Amino acid sequence: MLSKINREDWVKISPKINPTKLESEDILGVPAFEINEIFIPLCKRILSGPVLEENFGNENKYPYIIGVTGSVAVGKTTFARVLKEILRNPPYNFVTEVVSTDNFLFSNETLNKNQALHRKGFPESFNYPAIINFLQIAKNYASVEIPIYSHHTYDITDQTQTIPPTQILIIEGINILQHPPHIVSDSQQEIIRDYLDFSIYLDAEEETIKQWYTSRFLKYCEKASSSDESFFTQFKNLTQNQATALAANIWETINSPNLHNHIGPSIEFANLILSKEKDHSINYLQALPEWFSR
Repeated sequence: MLSKINREDWVKISPKINPTKLESEDILGVPAFEINEIFIPLCKRILSGPVLEENFGNENKYPYIIGVTGSVAVGKTTFARVLKEILRNPPYNFVTEVVSTDNFLFSNETLNKNQALHRKGFPESFNYPAIINFLQIAKNYASVEIPIYSHHTYDITDQTQTIPPTQILIIEGINILQHPPHIVSDSQQEIIRDYLDFSIYLDAEEETIKQWYTSRFLKYCEKASSSDESFFTQFKNLTQNQATALAANIWETINSPNLHNHIGPSIEFANLILSKEKDHSINYLQALPEWFSR
């Protein structure tokens, strides 16, 4: 059973968690108060776990894998990148990489052939065995080449990225705590969450996430006006009201069902749940009682 504490109580116990009083400026647009009150104590607490101490006491047990999940548009990518910036810099200096499971989406061409482009982001739209293969190689502290997904073109590109051997691997995506899709579940013996040493679920009220999604959608449409390669070029002539209505329709018909049926239920497997306010600040934390008291 997870315990829930509010931000005020978390800040009160933070000096015990962060006795060196490590502090930072803004990181990737996240304000300093959020970095110092939430992110740095979180990193310190995660690093104090017995599994991690065992990992760094034995180089054959790299990497330590942290999973970050939650709804579309909840801020997973930014959260993961902030963790990386903290962990790869003094005083930690860990070799840290961030990988998104978006890189393992099937191409639009494949989804079109399967008449499943409207199901993009649902479990069956990911190449699940490829994610498992990536984790198997990474867990053996070896280099691995992965595809690259572009949010600009809304598709897998023809480029790849080499992920080197790393001490801390942060994998973020909507599906990392979910059960495998039905199309592979009968033959797939391993699941993504089995590879995670620690997992974080970012949570917020659905109406708030919908607003974040709409705002992001409008920004993509605005940027598309200067790029013919953008997937969102097809929407560049819409008025703001039309684009807002389209974003709302996409949310209600695709993102909301995905959240309720697949993403949301996976929260039960998270080691840590962080609840966000409208300004993206964390207002509640949930974890096992000993995680707050040790």
